[in-house]
Amino acid sequence: MKKKVKILILAALSGLLFCILLVACQNNQVREVQDYPSRPLSFRPMEIDTFIGRPYMIGVLDETLILLDAVDGYHALLHDLAGGANLRMLKEGQGPGELIAPLDMYVSQEDKTVSFLQRQMGSCHTYRLDDLWRSAVDSFEHVNFMSADRAVRTEDGYVSAGFYADGIIHFYDRQGRLEQAVDLYPEWQSADSVGRYVLLQGYIDYSPKSRCLMYASSFASDIFFYQKEGDVWRQTSVFPMGKARLEERLSESSLWKLRGDDVYRCFDVCHSDHYFYVLYDGRTFSVSQQGIPTQERKRGERVYVIRFTVEGAFDAVYEVDPTVLGIAVSSDDTWMYAIYVGEDGEYAVGKASLAG
Repeated sequence: MKKKVKILILAALSGLLFCILLVACQNNQVREVQDYPSRPLSFRPMEIDTFIGRPYMIGVLDETLILLDAVDGYHALLHDLAGGANLRMLKEGQGPGELIAPLDMYVSQEDKTVSFLQRQMGSCHTYRLDDLWRSAVDSFEHVNFMSADRAVRTEDGYVSAGFYADGIIHFYDRQGRLEQAVDLYPEWQSADSVGRYVLLQGYIDYSPKSRCLMYASSFASDIFFYQKEGDVWRQTSVFPMGKARLEERLSESSLWKLRGDDVYRCFDVCHSDHYFYVLYDGRTFSVSQQGIPTQERKRGERVYVIRFTVEGAFDAVYEVDPTVLGIAVSSDDTWMYAIYVGEDGEYAVGKASLAG
């Protein structure tokens, strides 16, 4: 009798454990970024003794802060974090040494270079930081990628994301010759490569320390990580950012257009020696772009920064002010820098300590 009761108890406990694990797995599958434990990160304004217009991208390389900020016919502002000096550089235009907006920027701590991609032309110019401070007009490396919207520089070449017929990501050698194409979403094909990319677009970043590439989707629900095995780039991990709303919609309809109820997810990325950082919204497109309140708002007026190791493992979540537009981080993870809108309605640059 006792043996029978013991068996029944063990069976009941096993069933209960199975239910708990099932619920946990289900919850994990639909867990939103806003539901992870997080801590607030507050940016305090920095004193930059020059006019700040409407900067749209920020980077940091050693003691130099770099802003993409179209002012007085120049694309970029260099700010010396140690001495306070400022320099505007990269002239707007189509002449020698001039670039056409909009630009994408990738900063490499390894070789102290900055790459600027002319997004409408697919032309990428790479400069040494020292040359930028000397107001150099000519890049030491120049390659062209057709249809590229984002680009990063690696030890062996370049990686770009764009509206390609054979995928979302292209891998190139140092001379700009295509080596590999990767389609992150092979299940959703369309003859409209531009419309397809609009929905499946994202931000790319690369860590030289781990030789790992990250692709953070702007509207789809996943963050992908790739590493090179021999001569081939392979997906090593993927992080789901909550319910796959866009993917579910695309499975039911082939309409390649954004809708007001699509979730706005990743809108900037950066990396240090040890971590990737992703700036994440998580509200519906109508809220984040038009300021229309809906039930999508989570924890009030906040957006988020998700942190991963440079190998692609989830690490932490920070809450930041919803006016933050772009982020950069020091190589040692001491400081995070941000473009945001101040209380006076003007654009500002701030920093926050990541210590503790």
